[in-house]
Amino acid sequence: MINWKGALAFLELPTADPLGNLGTLKQDGVQTFRRIRADGKQGEQIRFDLDANGQVVRMWRHSNYDTKVR
Repeated sequence: MINWKGALAFLELPTADPLGNLGTLKQDGVQTFRRIRADGKQGEQIRFDLDANGQVVRMWRHSNYDTKVR
């Protein structure tokens, strides 16, 4: 996740077109966001789970978890 044009952005890998496949998120709650679709409407919800220190440890999307690698 990176800050991109005032929004939180993400990139799904692998991709041959990183800039073209960059997605943006709009905050929907304390630890929840909505993906902004190409038509500008809100998409699915994405949630970040934090550890006791407030650091992201995993992301929940499409009923699946992605654990932070680093």
